[in-house]
Amino acid sequence: MNKIKYLILFFLALITFIFFFTYLKNSDFEKVNNKTKEKALKEYKTIEKEFADTAEFIYFTELVKSEELLNLLVSEKNPIRLKNRLYDEFESNYSYYSSLGVFDISFYTKDGALILNFQDINFKDSFTNSLLDSVTSSKKEQYAYKIISNEGYLVFSKPIFDKDLNFIAIINIEFDLDTLLEKLETNMQGFEFLKLFSSKLNRNNLDSFIKNESDLEKIEKIINNKLDTTYVLNEDGVKKTLTFMKITDMKFYDDTFYIVFFNKNDIKIEKIDSFYSYIFVIFTIFLVVLIFITIYLLQLKTKNSVLKNDLKDILNQIDKYISKVDFDLDGKITYVSKSFCKISGYSEDEILGKDIEVLKHNDVSENFYKSLKKELKNVKNWQGEIKNRDKFGNTYWVKINIFPKYNSNNSLIGYSSIRSDITDKKQLEKINKLLKDDLSNRLSELRLLDRDLKDESKLSLVSKILDSISHQWKQPISKISYEMKRVRNIEDMDQKTFEKLQDNVSEELQNLSFILNDVKKLFKSSKHNISNLSLVFDNIKTTLESKLKNSKNCKLVLETEDETEIKIAFFELKSILKNIILFILEQVEMYSDKKCTITIELIENNEEQIIKIHENIESAEKKEFLDEIISKLDNTYLDSKLYLAKLLIEKNGAIFLCKNSINETSYYIKVKK
Repeated sequence: MNKIKYLILFFLALITFIFFFTYLKNSDFEKVNNKTKEKALKEYKTIEKEFADTAEFIYFTELVKSEELLNLLVSEKNPIRLKNRLYDEFESNYSYYSSLGVFDISFYTKDGALILNFQDINFKDSFTNSLLDSVTSSKKEQYAYKIISNEGYLVFSKPIFDKDLNFIAIINIEFDLDTLLEKLETNMQGFEFLKLFSSKLNRNNLDSFIKNESDLEKIEKIINNKLDTTYVLNEDGVKKTLTFMKITDMKFYDDTFYIVFFNKNDIKIEKIDSFYSYIFVIFTIFLVVLIFITIYLLQLKTKNSVLKNDLKDILNQIDKYISKVDFDLDGKITYVSKSFCKISGYSEDEILGKDIEVLKHNDVSENFYKSLKKELKNVKNWQGEIKNRDKFGNTYWVKINIFPKYNSNNSLIGYSSIRSDITDKKQLEKINKLLKDDLSNRLSELRLLDRDLKDESKLSLVSKILDSISHQWKQPISKISYEMKRVRNIEDMDQKTFEKLQDNVSEELQNLSFILNDVKKLFKSSKHNISNLSLVFDNIKTTLESKLKNSKNCKLVLETEDETEIKIAFFELKSILKNIILFILEQVEMYSDKKCTITIELIENNEEQIIKIHENIESAEKKEFLDEIISKLDNTYLDSKLYLAKLLIEKNGAIFLCKNSINETSYYIKVKK
């Protein structure tokens, strides 16, 4: 029975092998044919390019470089005289162009009327009309293949322009496809080429290739379905290739042009066929030998004492190194391995016959093993970790996999369990938990310490803000004091000087009011720590309107239309931007004679929002002064509005940056989302 089974397997393997090798052989055939086809197509395109270059040479020589024909086409209006004169002018060169492979040259008016045709066989058909119409409409060169009486031609149709680039005529330069294929055969020795049009397919087209009617029917089907396929045919007992290569879908003509080529010395195909035939024979012999060896080994099945010894050795290894416990359906232990006895401390005689619950630890529930037995009856398998107690009362942990045992009648008789000692793992987990708890306590202590440090940092920052504001108070107070001293000599002042003094005092009082108002609101708690940039901008623009006009009529622009909210309280964001703008206006007064544009823009990414304040003051002195301020902003320029803005930015957990140059300066406020 076994012999028949393996014999069937042998034949199945042989059939599979045949299909596989056939596939590989055809695949290699296809690769060879594809490479040949690619080579032929590349060579064909090269020759086609040569014809295109020849056509371009004729066009350039006769109609671009030389002026005789061009002047003739422009000046001569009589069609008959134009034809005769054109023939006389061009006829001497036509013979030379014929030696370059040119079949025919035709001239047409810009309306498509025939002027001259050297072969006298051209006629106005749908193809020619379509080609000429395309050149007329596009004023560009066109090329296409055409078929006349089962003959093919490659036509290059080019527009002719006068000196003023006016479109005046069309020249058609034609090449015979037979000439193209002759060149192709010359360049590719050992190949025979034939042109083929799918609508003109007949027996005579393929007379030198097709040997029976069935092959012709196949080819008709391939061509009609417009497939590009390679065949391997058997001719005179030798493998040969017959390739159908689709060149192009005909332009302006409902047809497809193919080149059929036949490799008369296709040694590669023969070598591939011979190689696979040889491999097939070798592999078949190998399969036959293999099946007989297999049958012979099956006959040695009765002599398996060595295998039994090996099996016994494996069982001994399992008994020695794998902790295994078997128990029946009632939970009575029926088998234990030596490895288990070593872990539990029980001998085989002491443990056999006892209930599995003898291993239960005091920490394990009384109902655990009852629930386990009930679960095994339902699902048959169980996996988990159990805390056990050995013979001497010591604790140990095991990971258990329990699976069912069956007798020869496939009846459930009990369960087997494989156990692995994980006591060390549990101890490590316990230690790890203690370490985590200790680490958590340490982190809590560090957080409390960090909070205290942060509170001190905030107090220091608030102190710096108050210092900066107090410095700014001194400026308007000093200016008011100075102006008040001038009031003593009011009798000597004219009306204009008095009004100017009044305006100066009013302006400084307003500045002082702004500063006092800022102090009042700056440390006032706010429920809303988010503000809208557009609303802040409108508020600042209204507040600083007079200052912008007085400072050379500077312009304040917001380039962000988005209603995006910034994570800074409204008043504080207003104070930050206002101080930066006032600082910029001071630079305008000192270093610029031109009107300044201050632009505010919002840039966003996934993690942060960046408010960019940009000014276009052009001054080398400004750059030098600003570089010094930025480098000493924390300890020298405490009364600077830029310093106060920087402190308020830091108070809100943001970052202040400045990019300074002679032509412009940009201030950046980076806020986390």
